[in-house]
Amino acid sequence: MERNSGFTLVELLVVMAIAGVILGALYSVFQTSSRTYVVQDREVAMQQDARFGVDYLADLIRVAGYDPRSKGNNRFGFQVAQDWDGRGPQSCDGKNIAFTADDNQDGLVDGNDSERIAFRLTSGELQRYRNGSGWEPIIRGVDEDGSSFVYVYADASRDSTPTTDKVNQIRAVQITLQMRAPQLYGAQLREKRYTTLVKCRNLGLR
Repeated sequence: MERNSGFTLVELLVVMAIAGVILGALYSVFQTSSRTYVVQDREVAMQQDARFGVDYLADLIRVAGYDPRSKGNNRFGFQVAQDWDGRGPQSCDGKNIAFTADDNQDGLVDGNDSERIAFRLTSGELQRYRNGSGWEPIIRGVDEDGSSFVYVYADASRDSTPTTDKVNQIRAVQITLQMRAPQLYGAQLREKRYTTLVKCRNLGLR
């Protein structure tokens, strides 16, 4: 009497159960790896945004007060309550920074983005002032509470609210830019924060 070859129903059920356990384990590993990748990718993006913002600000702040021919009679530099384009005063404080530079060396503060430069921290953004058109975002996702501008004076003192009589004594600016950390998969990401001190190479030369 010949015996039929093949799997019994019990054997098939056992194989299916084992396969299900393996697939479930593989899915769990894949899901964990995928979430880890997303979290790390977001943290890297925050870090790059913070670094870009600080570097971008630093490059421009270094030219504050640029007046190579001394034509401007010290009119080039940081600003306190200066009205540009009738859109309200540009000023320097902990969340705003405004300055001028004589880009074309004619001794006049021209109404363009090379000679009138301003930034502000507001609405979760680092924004730059565009002469004639207003504010535009440079970086989004900024934590305003952890971000600031601090001004360093010629006597090494510092504060975040330069007054009219002190604004000409600014020699450096400390920039702190902190990115807002979102929640992903129920976990709070680590905030990314960068701080640097920018020396204004064109100020205090005369």
